[in-house]
Amino acid sequence: MFWLDCHDCEAALASLAEAIGTAASELAVALSDYDELRFENVAEDPWERMPREVLGRFRVGVEALADRFDSAYYFHGTRAIDPDGFRVRGILPLGQMVEELWATLRELAGDDVTDAEWHSFRASVEDGAGGHSGMLYRMKVGGRVHHGPFAVVVRETFLDPASTGSHDYLACPEIVQDIAACYGSAHGGNLEQRFCAAAKPCIVKLRSTQLRPGAIAAALCYAYTKLRDGEITSSANYSFDGEGEPVRGWDVVDVEIISRV
Repeated sequence: MFWLDCHDCEAALASLAEAIGTAASELAVALSDYDELRFENVAEDPWERMPREVLGRFRVGVEALADRFDSAYYFHGTRAIDPDGFRVRGILPLGQMVEELWATLRELAGDDVTDAEWHSFRASVEDGAGGHSGMLYRMKVGGRVHHGPFAVVVRETFLDPASTGSHDYLACPEIVQDIAACYGSAHGGNLEQRFCAAAKPCIVKLRSTQLRPGAIAAALCYAYTKLRDGEITSSANYSFDGEGEPVRGWDVVDVEIISRV
């Protein structure tokens, strides 16, 4: 049974090499020896060409290698008040989390607003208020395509989001920022700051049989740039999408609390 695991570069190389049928050291050599001048050929996306040509040395294609894996580990980055809760109930899509989210933020708002004022505030946001942040909130809540839950194949993308042009999910979930911005405009106060003070940044490791060739290419691109210069790029940013269905608690492998200075 082969599992793709990109917890770090060493794990990525080991899991890829096992499925290929070679040693991790041999795969590392093949990636390190790849001719960088081939990236200058603009006729084809180099981040598609490189994985195909590196795997060609081992006489296997990207799609064929994906078929050899039984499953993959993915990583969900967030900031949560109760990180251990993921182990029990799993990771819920936004549609199943929105009521709890509003209740949590209401509690954090405390005596700054009355229950009636909070109810009125929420109704106004859902009815069209809040400017750009309100629009983002309604877009995410109103479309199942935005409900996830989402995760990525390369854990390190959460530790260095700027390298892939990603949102910093360990700092604060986007939906919390949307509501907090609307609240700040309507009532003042920094609700995002209160949430971040109460919550902990964490990375939830999950397993899924969902594995497409893009995940293999992303893993190889990740290992390639890490071996070359110790960095990652957007080519490693490949996502898992739960498509509105929860990740069950039994598929949560680990909940890692991240220490941020």
